[in-house]
Amino acid sequence: MNPTNGNVSVIRQDHGEMNQKLLQRQALASLAPVESAGRIVKMSLSSPEGKRLFLRYFDITQLHMHYISKIARLSLPDADIEQVEKQVLELVEEKIDSIDKEMVRVEQELHKNNIDSLATYVIEPLTLEVRMLGKIGRRLLELIAKVDQLMPMLETLAIDELISESQLSIKKNLFKRMVRSVGGIVRTLKIGLQKKSAALANIDKTAADKKNGTDQIGHPAANALSSDDSVASDTIVDGNPSTDVKVMTMQSGDVHNSDTTEAREPASTAASNTAHIPEPTHGHSRRDGIVNLLNRDAEL
Repeated sequence: MNPTNGNVSVIRQDHGEMNQKLLQRQALASLAPVESAGRIVKMSLSSPEGKRLFLRYFDITQLHMHYISKIARLSLPDADIEQVEKQVLELVEEKIDSIDKEMVRVEQELHKNNIDSLATYVIEPLTLEVRMLGKIGRRLLELIAKVDQLMPMLETLAIDELISESQLSIKKNLFKRMVRSVGGIVRTLKIGLQKKSAALANIDKTAADKKNGTDQIGHPAANALSSDDSVASDTIVDGNPSTDVKVMTMQSGDVHNSDTTEAREPASTAASNTAHIPEPTHGHSRRDGIVNLLNRDAEL
């Protein structure tokens, strides 16, 4: 229990214990794998709303934007990426403009009611070194900082009964949703680009597969010839014994025919020679022989 002196409370300062608990409960998204350069700035957040918004949405949204601006650009047209970046930038600027208008309105209300000091927090501000990866990250950090500045102003209005607690809760939720909506839209856009990139990759893969299939189909003659050659070689190897037998049979048949022809040639020759020798006529030969003898005796 805090000691008191009349109506004044002695405030026990928090030395960062709540911030440590907050950091332990809400793990930051790691930017370590990101190779892109970033700019380091110091930032101090006082309101619990600003702290939680920063821890929950800043780094993870930067990671999504890094994918959109750097990674998706490698596989998608620049026009698509620029359109997404423009959409996000316009959205963040619209939210910043809405908060600026609300801050001006609240400040006017405070001056109107002669309130020259704002409500403060007992818990120490959360001071961090923040790494900004791009223009969207810088604008998002500006949006969160403005929400953090607006929260104590709204608290002051509620303390001085210029707005009710219900109105305070509604206004807080309204401006917190602005940061959440930016984070959600960036995440949705990132998922959409991932799906688009994956679809293009599948199309390219399908086209490559079709091309490879066309190349294989485009040379059917070579494939058929190689296949036929292999089949023919197998058939020849398998058919060699029967073929050799047939060849040997044919050769033996040719030899036999040639021997038969040679054997027949002398007979035919002899037959032809015999045909040219005149056959003797028995009657004429006797008479001629007697005539010859008679003529020889007469000469003697």
